[in-house]
Amino acid sequence: MDGLVPLEKDFFIEEANQEYPPFEETWIKNISSVPLEKEYSILTQFFLMLHRYEPGMTALSLKDRSLEQRYIREVIAHHDERKIVFHQYEPIEAIITQPNPDSMAFIQSSPINPVIKDLLGNPHPLYAHRSREHLPSKGYELDIFQLEPLEDSEFDEVFSFLKSHSPWSPAILLYPYGWNHDSSLKESIALKYFAHKCNHINLLINTAGDVKLLSIK
Repeated sequence: MDGLVPLEKDFFIEEANQEYPPFEETWIKNISSVPLEKEYSILTQFFLMLHRYEPGMTALSLKDRSLEQRYIREVIAHHDERKIVFHQYEPIEAIITQPNPDSMAFIQSSPINPVIKDLLGNPHPLYAHRSREHLPSKGYELDIFQLEPLEDSEFDEVFSFLKSHSPWSPAILLYPYGWNHDSSLKESIALKYFAHKCNHINLLINTAGDVKLLSIK
């Protein structure tokens, strides 16, 4: 794909936009057994699809208390392992793992947003080729003017959430599924969308051409 410029620095070592709270002033409460009311939305779809192919952990900032109940119903409630991090008795972060099978089945039986489908809807080649998982990688900045910008009003809600709820980094870091450094990447719906929304798009690509990480800001 044209328009990739090698980076001289490791852009994934970002300066935090805020400091972690002192460890001795934080504590964690497991709420996995607490019944929670569920609602489905574009946020539900995005966060369930994040771990469709392989287990993982997601940390969500709870700094916006006005929206906390909504995120509990639309995101947290759809995971079977749920923990809340408290700082001085105030909830600051939710840690979620293990997407609920019923929630995942419901999402997969419904139409998937095009940006989410492109970003997270394909099995990652690294899962089929574990020998490639630890290959050397290099960072590149993508010339966003090489892409035709694309709008998606539905995904705007997810983007706004990610932009305001990246707890400790000024950039949004995403792990795309099934992306490879070839000519088809310039047709990526997700990249076209981010080109419309962001000033910088960086990719971490290994020597086999697998796109391992996406940084947008």
